Amino acid sequence: MVAVTLLLVVAGGCALAGGFVARTLPRWLPDVRRPTAVPTAVLAAGLGAAAVVAGVRGPALVGFGLLAVGLAALVLVDVVEQRLPDRLVGATAVGVLVPLLVAAAVEGRWPRLGVAALTAVVITAGYFALAWVRPDDLGLGDVKLAGVLGLALGWLSPAVAVLGVLAGFGCGAVAAVVLLATRRVGRRGHFAFGPCMVAGAALAVLLGRTVLAG
Repeated sequence: MVAVTLLLVVAGGCALAGGFVARTLPRWLPDVRRPTAVPTAVLAAGLGAAAVVAGVRGPALVGFGLLAVGLAALVLVDVVEQRLPDRLVGATAVGVLVPLLVAAAVEGRWPRLGVAALTAVVITAGYFALAWVRPDDLGLGDVKLAGVLGLALGWLSPAVAVLGVLAGFGCGAVAAVVLLATRRVGRRGHFAFGPCMVAGAALAVLLGRTVLAG
């Protein structure tokens, strides 16, 4: 009962925050078209619920909730504009980092935070290398988002972070095949990769422990 209540509270809070961010985003990012509030709220609620299902608790759950809201907005913006605004990525990074710092201080989990930070650095470096080699396929926005996702998933475990990266590229491959088959993009066309990264991360959060334990 407590777990269900927590799930509903987090999902509802993320939904409200997601809708608020969608409505107010153009005020501090005038060059960004406002994402639709309802899809942003629904996606934020789903991502927040995934963190609860994965067993995230305490101050870290606040960070994952803020992460869910930021990622929801980023996904909607990336789908429409095919870019990940630096200020929104940065705000999302701060939103997850500060509660993780609090969790590390309150719960004595500094080693865990160190592992998460190192995971973020490694994943960011890997994405940067890929973006350097294939700049038409990955942008710097994707690289920065990879660091944010690497920090959050690394807090759960480096193995979950690796699973998230692999799942993200898997989702990207599926999306590319579907878009090519439906002629939404050409062979050299570009599509938003941020949503695939977020989908892979969510899948890793939900299934990571089960898959890795098996």
